[in-house]
Amino acid sequence: KIKQPVTVEQTTFTINNVIDINKSIDDGKYIYISYTIKNDSDKDFPTDALNNFCITIDGKVIPYDVRTNVYGLQKIKDYSTDFTVPAHGEASNYIGFVIPEGTKSFDMGYYATGNNNDKSNVVLCTITPDDYVSAPDGMMK
Repeated sequence: KIKQPVTVEQTTFTINNVIDINKSIDDGKYIYISYTIKNDSDKDFPTDALNNFCITIDGKVIPYDVRTNVYGLQKIKDYSTDFTVPAHGEASNYIGFVIPEGTKSFDMGYYATGNNNDKSNVVLCTITPDDYVSAPDGMMK
């Protein structure tokens, strides 16, 4: 569930918010997932937008969308392309997706790969439109 931390080995993943920034394009609308990852290991934990995050809509995997990255860098304060979580530290960031208009629900997936890139553990959270929030004050540039 949103705001419920899930721990896999030495990694804790939390979805803070699902943000509808009210930007639509021909093939859908932009949403951003605000998340926090805590790393309790003694090694930096590199994550990757393409390999560690995905959403699934009606059984179809929708990967991270580079267009949301470009928009995020231009329009979202504190948006970062650095996904590394320091040893014994945590990092918060956004990950963007383009979803079809009218999507009723989707599963947000985070692969807790740790330092060995093992994708056997995935944290899933089902998101519905009731979970969306508007961009909080101060989020946008």
